[in-house]
Amino acid sequence: FILLPGGSAAVSMAASTNEAYVVTEKGAVVRVGLQGFKALRFRSPIVSVACGLEHSAFLSRAGVVFCVGKDRGTGALGLRDGDSTEVPVPARPVLGRKVAAIAAGPRCTVAIANKEGGSGVVFWGRGEDSRPSVREWGAGHFEAHDPLRSIAAGEGHIAVCSAMGQAYWWGTHDPVRGRDDGEATDPKHVTGPLAGNAVVQVEARRGLTLALTATGQIFAWGRLRGITGVRASRASSVATMARAGVRVVDKGDRSGGHAAPATADIAASMGPVAPTPPTSGVAWVESSLLSASRFI
Repeated sequence: FILLPGGSAAVSMAASTNEAYVVTEKGAVVRVGLQGFKALRFRSPIVSVACGLEHSAFLSRAGVVFCVGKDRGTGALGLRDGDSTEVPVPARPVLGRKVAAIAAGPRCTVAIANKEGGSGVVFWGRGEDSRPSVREWGAGHFEAHDPLRSIAAGEGHIAVCSAMGQAYWWGTHDPVRGRDDGEATDPKHVTGPLAGNAVVQVEARRGLTLALTATGQIFAWGRLRGITGVRASRASSVATMARAGVRVVDKGDRSGGHAAPATADIAASMGPVAPTPPTSGVAWVESSLLSASRFI
């Protein structure tokens, strides 16, 4: 049992290899590790946290990203010379930019960063079998007047979705075989059955991407072998319906909901839903498939 500062409720949490972080409704952060509990100090309240293998990233209410942890030459902290730090410091790749969302792969950090002309994606760190780097995909890679809202990172690829429910991915879904239909160097609009469905959240792990729609359906693409409800094994950028137990719950009511009964072991916080199709204010999703999306 963790007693949070001031009796606050937790709104976000994530875990790296050796420690976990909890963000409270008041923007405080508590680190839970082998040495016990410790409150971290930030310049402004924190709204979300994302963790890689040995690093963590925090997004403040002001849109600033802070990183902490061990770099080990990956560049995932966004610091000079691959330094490590036990004290959260601003991430250099997005200094001066207002960040809307963050995610972390095993050895990288990604962010949706807004600037004049629209929102884009900034990457820093190391993907699978690549050198540390900082890369950016600007607003020109995405639909105009449709800001990005959710982001996820696997070991070698990135996925995002927009306010209007469009989903994109790029990188590699099959690093072992490198199939042509499993690679993209720039954002690629997801095709197949996902077309016409408003995506409200994306998740990723090594070689796999998942998309949750406003109606509570989950679609998967990438290396699909062994994924619940999907009979496929090859890497692909084409979305496939993943028939796992999902329960979409109305905001403020964790006891009610609709869709199929869930075999749930995770609750993931989500923002406002896409304006179409109509929905009843989806705020939480519980799914055993989404929990499996965390990288291994």
